[in-house]
Amino acid sequence: QTCALPICMCPLCAQRMAAEHIVQDQLFIEHVKFVAKYVTETYSPLRVVMWDDEFRKLEEDAIVKSGLTQLVDIIVWNYGPGI
Repeated sequence: QTCALPICMCPLCAQRMAAEHIVQDQLFIEHVKFVAKYVTETYSPLRVVMWDDEFRKLEEDAIVKSGLTQLVDIIVWNYGPGI
């Protein structure tokens, strides 16, 4: 099933989070991993690159432990003077 709402904002996400006993951050990471695996398996040797803004609110340890860094290169960007 699919949903037109943003991730973590629909009944399907709520059901999955409840069934798997996970929170929004974990659901987001699992979604990114799913998409990244699809891209790398379908379009090998392509590597997924994502801007860091969606990851800034996540704990670095959670990102590393998830194995996401094996699938995605997270690029830090900032237009401010104190990067």
